[in-house]
Amino acid sequence: MHQEVQIPVDGEFIRGDLSVPPGSAAIVIFVHGSGSSRFSPRNRFVAGYLNRNGLATLLFDLLTEREERVDLRTAQYRFNICQKKKRGLRRGFKRRQARPCF
Repeated sequence: MHQEVQIPVDGEFIRGDLSVPPGSAAIVIFVHGSGSSRFSPRNRFVAGYLNRNGLATLLFDLLTEREERVDLRTAQYRFNICQKKKRGLRRGFKRRQARPCF
């Protein structure tokens, strides 16, 4: 199973890609925020390898779409993401615990 997920944050969403192979018993979470995104070819390659070997993966961005647009113009968030990391990780893990999908 592969699907895009949305994690609510302050009235907006952090988007991610969730892949759960049949029989998966664990998940590896990739968090992106410093000039990278969940579309990083390297991390998608690693996630695909993990999926083929029975591990679920969640690749998600720390920035909302609005923040990403601002960051592309100003680099405002690129290297100043401590708050975003805490926010994203905390909410991402709570979501996985609250709604397990495997």
